[in-house]
Amino acid sequence: MAQNKLQVGDSVVVKPNAEDPDLDIIIGGWQGRITEIEEEDNVIGIEWDSQTLRQMPDETIIQSEEEGLDWTKMYLLLEDVERTTPRDSENDVQEVIDLLTSKHEGRTWVKKAGGYRLSWTRLKTKVNGLPTRPGKSIFRRC
Repeated sequence: MAQNKLQVGDSVVVKPNAEDPDLDIIIGGWQGRITEIEEEDNVIGIEWDSQTLRQMPDETIIQSEEEGLDWTKMYLLLEDVERTTPRDSENDVQEVIDLLTSKHEGRTWVKKAGGYRLSWTRLKTKVNGLPTRPGKSIFRRC
C-alpha cells in the first residue's frame, strides 16, 4: 500500500535499521500509531504502542528526558515506516505510560561509563537541592 495512504490512527512499524534522529539509536521494529501527518515535509508523528514502551530501555527514557524529548512519541520520515496491524489499545498505551512515569519519578540517576544507573540516593536525600555525595552528576525527571 502506498505511503501517502497512511492516515492518522493507523498503526505503523519502523523499518529495520532506521535510527532515532535525536538519540542515534536503531529503532527498527518499534511500533505505534500515527498522531500527525505533515505531508509537505514527508514526516509523521508516532505515539509508541504499549509493547514498544515496555521494551524501551531505561537509558532511552532517561536520555530523552535529559534532552527534553518526549519518549512516548517521535517524528519520523514516511519512508522509515510501513503500515502494520495494531498490537494493543490506546488504553494499554496509557497504562504503560503511567507505569513507566511512576517507575522513573522520584529517582535520581548518575551517568556512568556505558550509560545511566539508578543512584544510591533518592531525591529525599538531597540537601538544599544538592546531592549528598559531592562530585556526582545526578539527573532526575522533573
